[in-house]
Amino acid sequence: MYKALEESVIACRNGEGPVLIEAVTYRKGAHTTSDDPTKYRTKEEEEAWEATDPLKRLKAYLKSKRLWKEDDEEKIIPQYKEEIDRQFIEAENYGPYPVEDIFKYLYAEMPDDLKAQQLEHERFLQWKSSRVK
Repeated sequence: MYKALEESVIACRNGEGPVLIEAVTYRKGAHTTSDDPTKYRTKEEEEAWEATDPLKRLKAYLKSKRLWKEDDEEKIIPQYKEEIDRQFIEAENYGPYPVEDIFKYLYAEMPDDLKAQQLEHERFLQWKSSRVK
């Protein structure tokens, strides 16, 4: 992955255009609270992906280079959890974004099918506001 990113950055900086990197990942947890991954995943599949977990591999590498200590982990994990919780609460407090934003900021030049959807949305809002009075 590092090599692919490194080469892509060089290509982009040299004006060779945009680069698409396909990064195959694995969702370890359930999709939603009502999802049951055991219905479509085997234990063998989960174990195979667990063996290639990039965080575990990085930790093992750092340990082999004596750059990681278990007591360091015990200190930083609570700090990271606290930071994640703080960021989550901050994001929740932003409030809802206007639906119109999906039309405004998605494309530099809006495609015709999206223009049609925007018009349909605007008509719906007009209809809705006329019924509320």
